[in-house]
Amino acid sequence: MGPRSLVYDERFAPTYGAVAGRRARSVSYYRQRWDETHILRARLAAALRTLGWEVLPGCANFLLCHLPASQPEASVLVAECRRRKLFLRDVANMGECFDARTVRVAVKDAKTNTAILNILKVTLAEIANATKPGAAA
Repeated sequence: MGPRSLVYDERFAPTYGAVAGRRARSVSYYRQRWDETHILRARLAAALRTLGWEVLPGCANFLLCHLPASQPEASVLVAECRRRKLFLRDVANMGECFDARTVRVAVKDAKTNTAILNILKVTLAEIANATKPGAAA
């Protein structure tokens, strides 16, 4: 037997129709995910605004948020949330247009977005209580 060669076998070659069908299903699937993310992003943005945050408009699967001066800087919030297994991103080092009060929050499914919001509320309240005059150290 000589060197191996590739042999084209029509039994294993997909038809153009089959390839087009898979691609159409793929496009449809990703369009549904995009639409779902759009709705989830809008709902999470509205919820984050109730915390006093400025939420920047966008179309990605995350939100850029600017924290008010009455709340901790991003690095403090990110560290405290990390202790609660919530991973936000402090974007201060991602460009000159970001300052120490900007965080990135991932858009997840509805249940996870609710958990994100609840963790943020608890974390912000605890930080606020700890920084009040006379708070226990």
